Amino acid sequence: MKNAILTAVCMLSFLMPTEASKAPNTSTLIFNQNEKSIILNTSNYTQESESVSITDAFDNIVFEDVIERYKHRVKYDLTTLPNGTYTIKVNQSNIITYYEVQITASIVNLLDTKSYYRPSIQQFNNKLIVKAALENKEDVKVRIYDNADDLVYQYHIEKNNSFSQTFNLENLPKGEYYVIVATDHFNEDTKIERP
Repeated sequence: MKNAILTAVCMLSFLMPTEASKAPNTSTLIFNQNEKSIILNTSNYTQESESVSITDAFDNIVFEDVIERYKHRVKYDLTTLPNGTYTIKVNQSNIITYYEVQITASIVNLLDTKSYYRPSIQQFNNKLIVKAALENKEDVKVRIYDNADDLVYQYHIEKNNSFSQTFNLENLPKGEYYVIVATDHFNEDTKIERP
């Protein structure tokens, strides 16, 4: 019973840094500190798969897994990993979260959490609205291509925390275009039509 209470307290204390990173309530990673394991609770109700990877301090991938659709709780045993610092990457359709952890002989400790968000692209008549929530200072690039794959517009800025920009499409000839919005962690593209 004492061990169960300790595990519950550890799980609650390790969830707090995740909320501090402003991550939306999607997937959560729970650390069973003394068991040297993690539990991924997913919210994957879409057709998109979520994935988990673990890299060591030298950026070598030591583990990868793709979570099946509608599988909402997956436990990973970390006891086979040597002592050291690792990065656990949880890749969802709209967010990537990195958990920096330290594994010792007896426990796993959460050191830091960072989340990065997929930008959104919306069109309203002749206006294109691009938004992105940024964890730190990031490059944001917007490129628009015509049907012949010719670049007809580009925009670049370095922003901190958030990016929101409205682009006027009225100077473009009528037709279909492809918009690509790139941040340091995502490339989002969509097809639009200039009415």
